[in-house]
Amino acid sequence: MWKYLILVCIWIGFTLRWILGSIPNQRFFEVFAGLGIGLCLTILDFGIFGWFAGDSDRWFLGALSVLGGVLTIIAIALVGITLLTLARRGKPRGGIERTSVFIDSGIFKFVRHPLYLGAAIWSIALILQTQELISAALGIVAFSCFLFASIKEDAYNKSKFGQTYQRYMGEVPMWNLFKRIFK
Repeated sequence: MWKYLILVCIWIGFTLRWILGSIPNQRFFEVFAGLGIGLCLTILDFGIFGWFAGDSDRWFLGALSVLGGVLTIIAIALVGITLLTLARRGKPRGGIERTSVFIDSGIFKFVRHPLYLGAAIWSIALILQTQELISAALGIVAFSCFLFASIKEDAYNKSKFGQTYQRYMGEVPMWNLFKRIFK
């Protein structure tokens, strides 16, 4: 029973934090981000408490789990680099994500939404690590939430930064890191 209470607390905490702080300020992208993070934490919670009982006798399940671990490391690196860049160059007001200046350097030179990309990669990593149908369903919904958050934040940033952001959108892909690196 206490496991369910933990899940309820995760959902209530993240959902209320993002919804109550975001909707009045017209930052709907944060609602999607909060829901996505809540879903990822739910999958993580399922995995930590052993709610999934995967079949470990098949070799490919172990290989997928290792791939999920590698993707987790990549996701953590992307999120960490993004948060450092936001803190150092964004002149945030309030939280780190509330930048007051337009950033197009560092990781933002390669992708427009590296934070959401990292979170989306984490949702895929969690699917690979837990390897259950429920985690796949939750992970796909979480991935979709991060995608919608990116799309909604583009609209928000266009209104905030105007023509500068519009040009930036034409030059830098939303999530395709490799497209910009090999360009």
